Amino acid sequence: MIAGIVSIVICCFYAGVWAGVPAIVLGILGRKKADAGQATNKTMGTVGLILGIIGAVIFIVQIILVITGVSANWVRNVQNQG
Repeated sequence: MIAGIVSIVICCFYAGVWAGVPAIVLGILGRKKADAGQATNKTMGTVGLILGIIGAVIFIVQIILVITGVSANWVRNVQNQG
């Protein structure tokens, strides 16, 4: 779950995938262990998995926006307004 939270936080720095992928892997492992009876925290694994996916998806969207130039144009418009 912590890796998932970190992936959401560091999305601001275009780095959500670096914590998102480990969060996805750890979330899956946590859910499998809970299903096998080795752990009791299936909800934590699910939350980590979901947050990891969200962080990775935000990263991918940011990269697409940067490649297409949309975010650069948006930043320029915000700077001109302020």
